[in-house]
Amino acid sequence: MRFLLLSALAVAPVAATAQSFDLGEIVVSPNLEPTALNKVGATVDVVGTTALQDAAQGSVVNALAYQPGITITPKGGVGQQAYVSVRGAPSFDVAVLVDGIDVTDPSGPQVSFDFGHLGTAGIQSIEVLKGSQSALYGSSAVGGVIDITSRHATEDGVHYYTAAEVGSHKTANLSFATTVKTKDSDLAVTLSHTGTSGTVGLTGATSNGLDDGYWSNRIAMNGSHTFANGVKLGFAGFAEANHGEYDPAAGTAVTAAQKGDTAALRVYAEFTTGAVENTISATVFRNARDYDRSDYGLYALTGTRQKLAYQGAISLGAKTRLVFGADATRETYADNYGTTIDRRIQGVFSELSYSPTDKVDLTASLRDDHQTAFGNAVTGRLAVAWRPSADVTVRASAGTGFRAPSPYELYAPYGTGNPNLTPEKSQSLDFGVEKRFGADSYLRATAFWLQAHNLIDFDNTTYAYFQAPGTSRRQGIELEGQTKLGAATLTAAYTYTDSAASATTSWAAVPRHALALTLSAPLTAKLTGSLSSLSGIARPNGMADYTVVGAGLGYALTDRVEAYLRVENLFNAKYQLVQNYAAAGRSVYVGIRADF
Repeated sequence: MRFLLLSALAVAPVAATAQSFDLGEIVVSPNLEPTALNKVGATVDVVGTTALQDAAQGSVVNALAYQPGITITPKGGVGQQAYVSVRGAPSFDVAVLVDGIDVTDPSGPQVSFDFGHLGTAGIQSIEVLKGSQSALYGSSAVGGVIDITSRHATEDGVHYYTAAEVGSHKTANLSFATTVKTKDSDLAVTLSHTGTSGTVGLTGATSNGLDDGYWSNRIAMNGSHTFANGVKLGFAGFAEANHGEYDPAAGTAVTAAQKGDTAALRVYAEFTTGAVENTISATVFRNARDYDRSDYGLYALTGTRQKLAYQGAISLGAKTRLVFGADATRETYADNYGTTIDRRIQGVFSELSYSPTDKVDLTASLRDDHQTAFGNAVTGRLAVAWRPSADVTVRASAGTGFRAPSPYELYAPYGTGNPNLTPEKSQSLDFGVEKRFGADSYLRATAFWLQAHNLIDFDNTTYAYFQAPGTSRRQGIELEGQTKLGAATLTAAYTYTDSAASATTSWAAVPRHALALTLSAPLTAKLTGSLSSLSGIARPNGMADYTVVGAGLGYALTDRVEAYLRVENLFNAKYQLVQNYAAAGRSVYVGIRADF
């Protein structure tokens, strides 16, 4: 362990860690309304545009890998199945939103989001909200929430953004975006393409030895218009088509291919009636996937979600703010064997924010969800932010969460479903202190505790889902920091996770120690460089510890055009993030990006 830590420190860090935080920075995920970061009692990390641009393979999942408390599990390279756990809670206990749209897949055995298809093109920022957040986000927000914001029009006039990258494994990443902003309207459109010949993922006797090629095309749009009477109408949506080979974890030299078509749209209206600020929204989401294997043949799945929501907000004096509302969601699972399953959940919610002094902000949230299959699930959260001085913020939060059984877990065919399942339930606590050292440096320490019971597990003997007895706990410490070393910037994130108490194998297996480092510096007036290191130590299931290093150079051709070089896995380390699936060796990418 000492060698890995020292080697990581020696090569120093990556530009994919969380941004430095301005005291006035606004975040949108921790409360029901946008809030200044230093007024938030919950723990939230922000991944900004620069970190996303520098992410390995141009992948969102690799940008998230450098955040404290995050564990990624990709089964290979771009386009391969990849999931994210937060503080040891698995992917199906993490809510994922893109521009306010829930993008978790209702057709999966568990309702979760596969990050393997999501590149960084057109992504403006990501917020990672940690702890049980069902009081704000309903089912599945047991471990936290990953809230993704696409590129929006933020500057007046018409602007264009383009990027092109080529590299190892015959990889090509291309994107083009345009934004338009006037006094009353805004529009943003991003087109992107990813293509690669891929690498061999699955190792050992069951590997077919073939590279897993992949391509995807994606369009994302958002816009709004504010009328003379103050009513604002807006929308956000995306559509994506992808296709690629993959390596199943069973069979001998099996060949397999998948293709997917995903589309989503959210429309909303904002208006004021008296003292109440209102938002009404409607969302549709559809994810269709086909899996074609040489041993089993074709398996086709479609997951859909429709959601209607209302939210109101009113100020109760100068120090108190009340947000309230209701929503109704319908999720559907369908397959090519004729199975169709529905799940419907209705919820009501409220959030009360109170600032007794200019140094203290208190927030209390409450939500009641109802589904016919399990009745009511009531969840809550309390959070406090205290600023004893301008450069210190103390945060504490306590929350409860639940995960409703997925349609598949309840009613899966062939006797594997269990209609008697009840929701998983959780409780979380965290306490953190952040100290600022000027505008560019900070240090933050957070202790966390997460407990869950009634976990849903799968019996490999009876091939059926069941409610596991007992309680699973995760607890640990997250340390984050950033400092200036002359002209250079050093960022570090360390997570210790104690996973000893677990009643089921369904919770994610995460390393006891995780360390991410980034060092970036100007080398000349136009040339910048970066080094990165990511380590996982004391890993579960006997998996080997690893340290992987990356490097990058960026050269400003003009003030709006940059050419860059990125080398991933600089020392060609042999390692696995998922058991029996090899990570890519040394890979080199060159690219150019411009805005005008």
